[in-house]
Amino acid sequence: MSLSPPDAIETFLQQVRRLIDIGRFDLVIRKETRAAMVALGFSSKWEVAAVVKNLAVSDYAEGPCPDDNPNHTGDIWVFGPEIEGNQYYLKIKVRDRPEVVCLSFHIPKWPLRCPYRK
Repeated sequence: MSLSPPDAIETFLQQVRRLIDIGRFDLVIRKETRAAMVALGFSSKWEVAAVVKNLAVSDYAEGPCPDDNPNHTGDIWVFGPEIEGNQYYLKIKVRDRPEVVCLSFHIPKWPLRCPYRK
């Protein structure tokens, strides 16, 4: 696992926010993501985008890590925001297009360690 300093995380999150503000967001909807969305009452990817846009350095868990899918470039970042009393696993990256893509959004299989959370 790679650990980034807070300023690098904030720089990444600023880029993510700018892209979401101009509509450059995609969500990969897998079974676990759909279940999380239903549990939270989310009906569109833009509600997940709002969660992503509101991420803070304190939500950071790990990254950047290279994408293990050889068909996709870019680094993966993992965050563990608290939503309605539960921690969520959120895996995002910025594609070359540029576009933010959320690859995973669900309750984590094990608690995430967020090193900057107090």
